[in-house]
Amino acid sequence: MNCKRRIIQPISRTRIADGNSNVLLQPVLNAPARQMGNKTECALLGLVLSLGHDYDTIRQRYPEQSFHKVYTFNSARKSMSTVVRLPDGRDGFRVYTKGASEILLSKSVALLTYAYLGLLDTTKHNITAWALRSDHK
Repeated sequence: MNCKRRIIQPISRTRIADGNSNVLLQPVLNAPARQMGNKTECALLGLVLSLGHDYDTIRQRYPEQSFHKVYTFNSARKSMSTVVRLPDGRDGFRVYTKGASEILLSKSVALLTYAYLGLLDTTKHNITAWALRSDHK
């Protein structure tokens, strides 16, 4: 699995409890996208879009009914996880988790960095700007 896909798949395939967060691109050139739902979830979905992928296509390919197990967000765990079967009929499972960075980083054994992903500085800037903007309500 390539590095960008390692980021895009878990964001696109996991959903917060309401499952209704979306980022709606505007038909007007350079108009800000409209975010609906959880702001953190929308920022992550915006990251997927800024990397040139469509999270909705991935969600259609892997509907919630295909998930093996979902661990909804829990304030004690400060994370949520989705367990899916490995692709191509391989035996086993993959766990996609998202949550509080300090919690997830403390449990991590390796990190994918921007340098490793080969993302440009402008992309990092766009991701940060997207997450910090107050106009996507």
